[in-house]
Amino acid sequence: MKLFFHEDSSEAGYLYKEVIRRLDDVVYSQWMETLAVHPNQKIRGAMLAVAAQKGDWSAIPLFEKAAVDDELEVRLQAYKGFEKLGVVPEIIIPADIAASEYWPERMMAARLWRVAHSRGVQEFIRDLIKDSSWWVRYYAGEALSCHPNGEEELLFIHNTSEDPFARDMAGQWLDAMKGEVV
Repeated sequence: MKLFFHEDSSEAGYLYKEVIRRLDDVVYSQWMETLAVHPNQKIRGAMLAVAAQKGDWSAIPLFEKAAVDDELEVRLQAYKGFEKLGVVPEIIIPADIAASEYWPERMMAARLWRVAHSRGVQEFIRDLIKDSSWWVRYYAGEALSCHPNGEEELLFIHNTSEDPFARDMAGQWLDAMKGEVV
C-alpha cells in the first residue's frame, strides 16, 4: 500500500478514491490521518473526498486543517466535507471564502451558507448572486431559498438588482420555491 501512495505517485485521482473507499474500516482509520496530510495533493484530496462521502465525523479536524491548505483542490474537498456533514466550524468564515479569486471557492461559500443558515449573510449572498460564474450565482440563489427570510431576499434582488443575471437567478429560485423546476 505504501508503494501505491508514495509522494511522487501520479495516478488519476479517482483511482486513489477507489482504493481508499475499498479499505476496511480498521485500515481506513489507520491511514486516514496519514493520507489527509500526504505531500501528494491528489492523495490528500482523495482521502478527504472519501471521508466526506462516508459522512465521517471523526474527519472534522482533518477537514479543518485542509480548509487552510495551499492547494485549492484540497480546500474544496474540505468545504465539501463540511457541507456533507451539515456543519460549518467557527474557523471557516464563508465571507472570506466568498472573496476568493477562484469561482469554485466562491461557490462553496454559498453552499456553506446554505448549510449554516447564518444570519447577516444577505449582503454577501447579494454579491454572490451577481457573480460572473453561473455556478456561484446558482448556489447563492439556492442558499437564499433555504434561508428563513430567503423569499423576501430573492424578491428584493429580483425587483431591484441592476444585474440582469442576478434578477434572472432570483426569479428562477422564486419559481423553484413555488415548486417549479429551476
